[in-house]
Order: sequence, then structure tokens, then C-alpha cells
Amino acid sequence: MRSVILYLVIASTFLVYVASKALDEVEVDSLREFFEDLEFLETELEAIEDNFRSEEETCIPRHYDCTKQRHNCCRSKMFKDKCKCFYIAKNDTTAEEEMCTCQQSWYYNMTEEAVEKTKQFFKRLFG
Repeated sequence: MRSVILYLVIASTFLVYVASKALDEVEVDSLREFFEDLEFLETELEAIEDNFRSEEETCIPRHYDCTKQRHNCCRSKMFKDKCKCFYIAKNDTTAEEEMCTCQQSWYYNMTEEAVEKTKQFFKRLFG
């Protein structure tokens, strides 16, 4: 995305330089208006990109649905949660529906608890 913006800036600078050498004042003014519109579009594109990043940075909490964004689960203290999928069993239809939730493996959870208990032990022991 940034490379596109950089390319647009470089291309617009080059076009203004060429236009100033080859064209008369009227055409240069019309090109300036065109590039002002282009700068407006560039700022709009940056605003959309910032909005997209803010949506992307919000992670999915544990035990919430992650079917559409499987790689966007939150982190715990040490490990990132994984999106685990399973099929919902329905008696009236033969079609299987998949549901995914952000979960943490039991051994990651036990590792975090063991590290936390060890930290507490050493804090009590050494102050």
C-alpha cells in the first residue's frame, strides 16, 4: 500500500516536471488542479488504510467465533491463542456446519500457570 502511494508521488512529481517544461501556463494550471485532486484521493486512501489497520489490530478474544478471521486470535501472557474448528452436529440435516473459536491448548495454559507460580515463589523467596 505504501509502495503504491510512493509510486504515485514520484510519478506525479515527474509529470509536473515534464509538464512545466513542455506545456504552457494554462495546461500547467489544469495539471496542478488534477494533482490537487490526486492528493485528496491520496489522503482518502491513507484514511481508509488507517481504518483497515485499526480493524485488523483488534483481536478476537478467547472462546469467541473466529470462523472468518482465523489468524486474528488474541495473545495470552506468553502464547497466542489458536483458532480451532469443529463441526456442529445437527440431527435433522446431513450437512455439517463448521464453527471455529479462539482457544488455547491445555499445555500452553499449564505452562503459563507454572511460570506464574514460579515467579510468585521467587518473589516471596527473594523479596
